[in-house]
Amino acid sequence: MGQHRRITLACLCLLLLAGCDGYPDGWSRLDRALFSACPDISGTYRIGENNEEGVGRSHNLEGALMFRNILPPRNAPRWHWETMTISGDAREALQVTLMRSATTIEHFKVQLFAKGGMGYYRKQYEDMHSPARRWSGGFAQMTDDEYAANLEKLYVAPVEQHTLRRGKDYDCAGGWITTTRMENDPGPDHSQPRPDTFDGTVRFMRSVDGYLVAEAQHVESHPFYLWCGDGCKGFNLGDWTDHDWRRWEPATPAWQGEVPRPWAAPFVRERYGADSGSHTRQQEVRELVQPLLPADATLAGIEAAGNRDVLLSVTSASTTPFTRLIAALEKSYRFTSVQVDALAHDDKGNWQIAIRLGLKPQASATSTADIQLRLLPLLPPQGTLQAIAPQDGGFSVTLRGLTHKQTDALVQAINQSADFRGASTQMFFVGADYTETRIRFFEETADGQDNAGR
Repeated sequence: MGQHRRITLACLCLLLLAGCDGYPDGWSRLDRALFSACPDISGTYRIGENNEEGVGRSHNLEGALMFRNILPPRNAPRWHWETMTISGDAREALQVTLMRSATTIEHFKVQLFAKGGMGYYRKQYEDMHSPARRWSGGFAQMTDDEYAANLEKLYVAPVEQHTLRRGKDYDCAGGWITTTRMENDPGPDHSQPRPDTFDGTVRFMRSVDGYLVAEAQHVESHPFYLWCGDGCKGFNLGDWTDHDWRRWEPATPAWQGEVPRPWAAPFVRERYGADSGSHTRQQEVRELVQPLLPADATLAGIEAAGNRDVLLSVTSASTTPFTRLIAALEKSYRFTSVQVDALAHDDKGNWQIAIRLGLKPQASATSTADIQLRLLPLLPPQGTLQAIAPQDGGFSVTLRGLTHKQTDALVQAINQSADFRGASTQMFFVGADYTETRIRFFEETADGQDNAGR
């Protein structure tokens, strides 16, 4: 057979193949929608698996742009999603639920806890899943769903849900779910990866036996080489559409039941408790808090909790209003601290939260001249009074000429006097020609409290 004849036959075979979509033999036929552009692809499909170290088969869906933002790259090394459940009306939107099994989650924790020493990662994991941590600091301003999403970024999650919208993430055409074909080839230089390329279409349909079937279409050039030696020589037979078929078997959802949220349970901090009668600033606090209270929350009470703290008791049908209230209290800058002390259910089934607020000291109504008259008898003769000024609900006095020992003796004398309390040294400066001391103290009030607690 001559060389030209072989070339001609090869070209004819390739052209015949180019006109066929290549649907695999042995696969069940596609479940085509007769009267709708959008097919029903609802179901649960096996898309991955993991061994005890989190290594296994990945989803193989990396070429479909619609899944780009919800599935990790195919080369993600560990802890793959195992099943994908698709639901919803494709004419509007599809809900996608990704799941890992309880076995995989336990394997992940074993691997995590084995890191480090002294059980560090176990303690960190347990702390992040505790109600006390969930309701502390900036976490207390998150809703439950936001806190759950934060944990999903830190650890391997059993369930993750996404919504894909028609016209934005996918479209429907000819009874198929269609999306852009994406090719990710970062190349050998990871510091300068190649950008993704977008060429062709990926479309999805379900087969009659419940498999999710995908066909990737893209135009490919097909060269025919006559010689390869010092470089391959040949010619292009033409450009035509290639078809790449894949499918995912139906499966049972990998995760069964609700995802536990131990951090959403009621709790009480060890220090929680009121100290009624320690001060009388509840009405002042009520006037500060009431404008900040969300409409779907109720202020149930205010109790004193030490000289500088009060406990707010707030109720609501859900915990979401509490997060908005905490954020508003923090942003008001009216309090020195905002801390959740307890979370519980009341007798009506509503949530009840106890928020500890640190109160800023009230400014003293006493003049500095009067304070000076009462303070002068306590000053040692070596000290020279420089200034007396109000400070954080109390006063500060600046003196020169005192030694460390004389300063300590003066602080003790102020604390033992009937007029003042809470004295402490704020500064002791030694200069070339003099020493300077600054002492902070509070005035004792008629009801036995200093200004720090009023």
